Amino acid sequence: RPPSPRNSKSRNSEIRVVPNPFNNELKILTSESDLTVKVFNSVGQELINEHLFKSGKISTNHLPSGLYYYSVIGLDGIVVQSGKLEKIK
Repeated sequence: RPPSPRNSKSRNSEIRVVPNPFNNELKILTSESDLTVKVFNSVGQELINEHLFKSGKISTNHLPSGLYYYSVIGLDGIVVQSGKLEKIK
């Protein structure tokens, strides 16, 4: 399972990971810069590790349908948001 937010109260900007459920891409909507988005499967294996400078899109074509976990990590290495995602086809 991915790491949980340790210090999310230090951030005041909103980060949205949409849509959920998703199909072939995830959109990360934020005003923050220099974020890393990691996506894990149900046993904690890291499947995606993408660095974004601002809001962006992440391709998920290679992922099968199922439940996933994500973490959004700031430049300082602190997890600022995490949650569950479901992929449908």
